[in-house]
Amino acid sequence: MRTSLLFGALFLVTACGSKTSEGTLTVGTHSVEVTREGDLVAGGTTNFAVKVDGGTTVDSVQAWYGLESDTQRTSCDYDSADGDYDCDVSIANPIPPGAQLFIVVTTNGSPATGSISVK
Repeated sequence: MRTSLLFGALFLVTACGSKTSEGTLTVGTHSVEVTREGDLVAGGTTNFAVKVDGGTTVDSVQAWYGLESDTQRTSCDYDSADGDYDCDVSIANPIPPGAQLFIVVTTNGSPATGSISVK
């Protein structure tokens, strides 16, 4: 029993990967803290945890990794257990020079966009 629990815990840690704080940016009137969960791999998907503070109710959060002109956006799901938004973002292959993580926070029907370089 202990061996299977240890194996399960080890699998969970390996599957989730490491967490890297990407920093904080301002999007509209919101302070947004970004944490990358796992590696950023060209052609893969990377999860970003996005914590939005600012005192007003957020309608939605979207994200994409690439250039500002890119149109493929991911709708992020609110995770009430963590108090953040989980964004499973597709990464282009090849990754374009100058690529950043773009985040759109919509409040009262008004979207605001910000970006941050990923480490």
